[in-house]
Amino acid sequence: MGCLEQVAVYGGVGVCAVVGWVARACLKQIFTVELGITGVFPDARGGVLHADVLANMLGAFIFGLVSKTEKELKPYHPTFYAGLTTGFAGSCTTFSSWMVEAAAAVWVPAGADGGHEWA
Repeated sequence: MGCLEQVAVYGGVGVCAVVGWVARACLKQIFTVELGITGVFPDARGGVLHADVLANMLGAFIFGLVSKTEKELKPYHPTFYAGLTTGFAGSCTTFSSWMVEAAAAVWVPAGADGGHEWA
């Protein structure tokens, strides 16, 4: 793979990652705020267990769909393949956001001393 092809693949991954992040944020907004679904922790900010489920399902579906056509798609359009799988699906299904929100739901400040307790 030449230098220009590598730049194109990295650029495709970057652009699709931004699109995946926007899709995740919009789905989270629709799923939690517009539909009023708050998850199993009613006092949690944003409903941790339900806020990212739709985005995770979409990202996994897209990854599975594109992976099924890898042999046909990758040789002719490596930028498109890498962008959709690594960029979009990877960003849309990011595990780190899920873990940060799960921790925020169960880790509450205890008091003025700055200590924390698990809920």
